[in-house]
Amino acid sequence: MNIGFHQTRLLVSFHLDTGNYMDLQENLFFTSALFGELRTMTGTDGISDPAALQVFLERFGKYVASGILHDGAFKLRIEQQQADGAWTILNLTETQCNKLIDEALKSEGCPWIERELIYDALQLFGWSAFDADRHAAAQGQTITAMNTAPPFAPAPNYA
Repeated sequence: MNIGFHQTRLLVSFHLDTGNYMDLQENLFFTSALFGELRTMTGTDGISDPAALQVFLERFGKYVASGILHDGAFKLRIEQQQADGAWTILNLTETQCNKLIDEALKSEGCPWIERELIYDALQLFGWSAFDADRHAAAQGQTITAMNTAPPFAPAPNYA
């Protein structure tokens, strides 16, 4: 099993009114040692750690796919492929969501010290975002049908 993202490029659209949010325009696929085959299609504010960490972490920098995956897990907008090939919503705890981003960051080559800072910041400060996202999901504000593209469809060739 090769742990990591299936795509090397993402098709996104940015919110021009703020520039602080983007929407994924296609499924993002990730193979996890912890949770198996996953996919998400959600919006994200990128790697949104506390302002002190933004000094060296770009919100929409090279680890944005990990941020998207984590946001999808927080928002209940992540699916897991079952043995029969069906996709079902994966309801992770906050700690499991944070372990997932740590695994994703590692797969992207993020250095240990940066992963540790991100993980610790999420453990200390991420609870409010987790609670807000789960409340919104319970109100039906974020759970919608996933993109129905077949799983593991080849990524578009942007070259």
